[in-house]
Amino acid sequence: IFPYDGKVKDFILQNLSTANPRISYTDIGCASGSLVLSLAPFFSKSTGIDLDSSLISLANTKIKQGTADMQSSIVFFCKNMLSLSKITPPENESLITCMGNTIPHLILKDEALSFFTQVKKLLLKTAFLFSKFLTMIELLPGTLYNFLL
Repeated sequence: IFPYDGKVKDFILQNLSTANPRISYTDIGCASGSLVLSLAPFFSKSTGIDLDSSLISLANTKIKQGTADMQSSIVFFCKNMLSLSKITPPENESLITCMGNTIPHLILKDEALSFFTQVKKLLLKTAFLFSKFLTMIELLPGTLYNFLL
């Protein structure tokens, strides 16, 4: 649905803090893992999660076709984004991305609050969450705007 765009990787890398140790990276709603694979060389460990098992299978196939370093430093899980805190320890993530049409799946206010609370707890103090909020505003006109206020 959302083809890989190298400009996203470039934007993220340009905007990461130089103070950020780039230890661990997680992409939520990773689909077939293209963004994870493109950013993995810049982190010690990279993780992708998605609810679609067929997309996770495709992502794992891409890893098998990669180098030994890639195979040992990247993992993909078929998980719900609301179980993020069960995948990685607190204050461990240098970067979390959530692109495409992922966050709009959080329909209830409590789900969104749970998700963003987990993200905050998982990020290092100098870390970032990069997300595509424009999609949410387009899909939920008024609703998201009121939630964010």
